[in-house]
Amino acid sequence: MIDNFIRLGTRTLVEELEYFYYNIISTFSFKSFFNAYRDDICENISLFMFAKGYPSLYVLISKTGPYLIGLSPERGIFNSTTKQQIVTAPSDFSDFYRNFYQKINAVPPEKKEIKMFINIHQKTTSVSSFAVFGKKNETAKLLKEENVLGIKKISVSSLFTEDKLLYLLKAYERWNEKNYRIDFNGGKVFFSLKLKKEAINTESECRAVAAMVKTVVSESYSNIFEKLSDPDAISGIPMILTTFQIKFPMLPKWLHMIDVFLVRFENSLSEVDRVLDEIIFPQMKFLK
Repeated sequence: MIDNFIRLGTRTLVEELEYFYYNIISTFSFKSFFNAYRDDICENISLFMFAKGYPSLYVLISKTGPYLIGLSPERGIFNSTTKQQIVTAPSDFSDFYRNFYQKINAVPPEKKEIKMFINIHQKTTSVSSFAVFGKKNETAKLLKEENVLGIKKISVSSLFTEDKLLYLLKAYERWNEKNYRIDFNGGKVFFSLKLKKEAINTESECRAVAAMVKTVVSESYSNIFEKLSDPDAISGIPMILTTFQIKFPMLPKWLHMIDVFLVRFENSLSEVDRVLDEIIFPQMKFLK
């Protein structure tokens, strides 16, 4: 029997997405949305359901019906033709979303916190993904476009395991017990470290030292980090020591490196502090 679907990601996640495709989303008709915007030549719909602190469940839909379902850090597809509507999530949608996280042993979001957007646009683009289930022809076309453009979004989902997703969820838009958090803005990934309450130095001094170490680390590992392109994405989050921007394709690897990174980053901060206190500052006292 010919299988006309592409599955990327860990089996547990993909099976849940497949269940959503056959048993929930395929029972809905989106003709009314296409008819409402037929004068705008809108050929595609993207549906995003999410809650603060959790990845989105998204669905890409053409006039022939849904063709790709995924889990993503993004909360919409935005371009010059996009028209967005905020809608109330149907109960079976929100129930599935909550049960999805329960099945991977994560604390589910409260039902009242779940939001849903429908974007109507001419052309669908790739979406950064942790797992996908989609029709072969349409999904292969998006993957081919990624290859031509030299980007990795949907294709990265093949690198995420269930353990990696659970590890990510512990710090997803929240501080975890190891004093770091991971935030997203579209496909951009922000890894932030928290100021320590017991620090001897002032907040400004701590941030200055961290910025020095961050510059060296970022330049040394440009394959992982990129220049912080959107500082506003983390504005309003208190107690940030410093923030790295991580390339989304490197996120699966980065999740395995965090513990080692934290130890070495802390050692580097201590060493810079020592050099400042024992060498630099004493040398600057010649004006007395």
